[in-house]
Amino acid sequence: PAKPFFLFNRLADSVVLVSNVLLLAFHGGICQLVSNDESVREWLGKIVWVLTIHTQTRISCLNAQFLFIPLGRGMLRTVVTFFSFYLVATPLSAAVALTDVFTRSVTAKLMACVGSTSIAQVVLGAYSFYFLRKLDWHEAGAIINRRANNDKRQLEDSA
Repeated sequence: PAKPFFLFNRLADSVVLVSNVLLLAFHGGICQLVSNDESVREWLGKIVWVLTIHTQTRISCLNAQFLFIPLGRGMLRTVVTFFSFYLVATPLSAAVALTDVFTRSVTAKLMACVGSTSIAQVVLGAYSFYFLRKLDWHEAGAIINRRANNDKRQLEDSA
């Protein structure tokens, strides 16, 4: 049962990868479409590669997390998300962007702000995929089936 799930993840990653390659290949034209302001286009051109990393980590992270709620593990998902974003990525981003300890470069500070979500998503995705690798997929299917049928029974009882 896990093979189709992980195949789905690889396919989704591949689709986003193709779109990211196109974004990188044509980023000059895309930046021109986004803004008429030359300085905005210049700054966007400097960080567009960070945005491609963001979209790649985002799709992987979302795919790794979407079974938590149907499995009744929504609170675990919330705790891991809080940890990844607020205890890992935010302090790192703040330290780089708001101090001169690591760099004085405005470009690096901007990349730290934008890239911190990717850092959080890597942590979140790593934990989520670890959780899914250890998952008993037959039991997970039974849990989701029971929950889905329980919702159906509640609708029948109220009618």
